[in-house]
Amino acid sequence: MDFPDNSFDAAYGIEATVHAPHLEDVYGEVFRILKPGSLFAAYEWCVTEKYNEADLAIKNIVHLVEEGNSIAKFYSIPECIKALKNVGFEIIEYKDLAKNEEIDADNEPKNLFRLAPAGAGKVSKLLNSAADNLVLAGKEGVFTPMFYFLVRKPEQK
Repeated sequence: MDFPDNSFDAAYGIEATVHAPHLEDVYGEVFRILKPGSLFAAYEWCVTEKYNEADLAIKNIVHLVEEGNSIAKFYSIPECIKALKNVGFEIIEYKDLAKNEEIDADNEPKNLFRLAPAGAGKVSKLLNSAADNLVLAGKEGVFTPMFYFLVRKPEQK
């Protein structure tokens, strides 16, 4: 980011850092531009502790969500916390806000009858597959779209 070091009072991210190929790179940039004592809060997509890469059915569901949303790799909640600590943030709080929440699989767009450019059908199919697999991953408890954290850049000593 083209900002001077220690120049922002706070920062936030909403479903954004999931698109970074390496969490420490993006978190490190946020850390660099924050003033000492400033806060960074985010709401992120992560795989949960129930995700088991050895379970090929679950792995495929997660892969289809990644592919349909242009995400290189979902990180786990512990990997996210570790990356935040590695760049120097103090953890204030974190939690999966999706725990114990019902997923409404019937809430999908209806009445999509309109003219569309070439390729729109293929894109629509990919996005619908991603949406279906988001629901499956949520039902299996292996994915959360609601991992929240609040961290602080430590005061300078």
